[in-house]
Amino acid sequence: MDSASKTAYSREDTEEMELQCHKEIEPVFFHLLFLFEEALKAVKELLSETAEGDLASVCSWPDEIKHRWNWQWTSELH
Repeated sequence: MDSASKTAYSREDTEEMELQCHKEIEPVFFHLLFLFEEALKAVKELLSETAEGDLASVCSWPDEIKHRWNWQWTSELH
């Protein structure tokens, strides 16, 4: 990159750009965080008590059944 194509920003310019970026991004971030927490809460409510809030503990059933003769067709899906 040659020196003519570089743009020099003053400290005030960069601080203003950073502030603007925070104003635009923070609400989106917090909205996504809220959605994630709500989704996590809903999943935990749907899980059985034996799962103890752990989704992975109930997601192993495809591994457990794919070796049974009547479920062998599912191994290609895994």
